[in-house]
Amino acid sequence: MKGSTADFDMEGDAISFEATNQGITDPSMPQAISDDEGGLFVASTQHGKVDTIEDPTVIRVRYVEVNFALLEKAELGDTLILNLFDDLVFTAVLDRLEATTSDGYSWIGHLKGIDHSQVMLVIGGGQMAGNITLPDDFYQVRFAGSGIHAIYRTDQSAFPPEEEPILPGD
Repeated sequence: MKGSTADFDMEGDAISFEATNQGITDPSMPQAISDDEGGLFVASTQHGKVDTIEDPTVIRVRYVEVNFALLEKAELGDTLILNLFDDLVFTAVLDRLEATTSDGYSWIGHLKGIDHSQVMLVIGGGQMAGNITLPDDFYQVRFAGSGIHAIYRTDQSAFPPEEEPILPGD
């Protein structure tokens, strides 16, 4: 039902919808966009209260404020622009919303035109945590305190190797 409004019912079932591409010529390629063009993130000069430690898995960091108004109500067919960095922007396709707490929800979907991608945003209490997964890249959104969030581009190859699973009875 493209173009109709969907209000999220915190007590109800998940609502499914798809965002559409608004003017981005090739949705499979990251596009440049300024903060005033409707992106979810707005650049911040503050870094919040959380100290950034040296982390060998973090390639790049951007501190932002989140435009929560874009997430509160959804009109089917709207585009959610994930402007992760000034030179890296994706269009999200929103697959479903799920209530997590009385004031929180998960926004689950994928990146338009990118197979095997996933977007998971968890929102509640004026904070967001999220993962944006692509076949060859990984981004995180984490609350940094004082209304500021950090976007991390993460090098998954820098994580230590995983251990073998522990089987029942071991």
